[in-house]
Amino acid sequence: MDRLKAFTARLEAIGVAIEFGQSSMILRCQPDERRLWNLGTIQTSGIVWTELLNRPADSVGLLNLSHAYLKDLASLVPGAHVEETPKPTAWYVKKGRTYITIDELLAHEDGWLSAIQKFMAAATDALKDQ
Repeated sequence: MDRLKAFTARLEAIGVAIEFGQSSMILRCQPDERRLWNLGTIQTSGIVWTELLNRPADSVGLLNLSHAYLKDLASLVPGAHVEETPKPTAWYVKKGRTYITIDELLAHEDGWLSAIQKFMAAATDALKDQ
């Protein structure tokens, strides 16, 4: 978990807050003064929930940005894809029969950091006009 600790330090340096739940670590960004969004929830089992960004993004008309973020994450992990469920706010990054894992994402941490920065910049810019 040293790798995860080092990665979270990089995230905090760009303004991503790290919160701890009962059995998870939550990566949150704040694209404006009023909103706090979940970029990923890392479960103690190692799986990473990615769909929790969709609902708040959709509530302000930015579902396209959260979907682009998910596609960026999926492109990092060989064999991963965005599971496009009938409900667009439930889309998530999947590999095989389940979610992607933290180890799979950390194997491409520079790309993950870049995807987060890209999403945060786009969301912040889009929300300036709202």
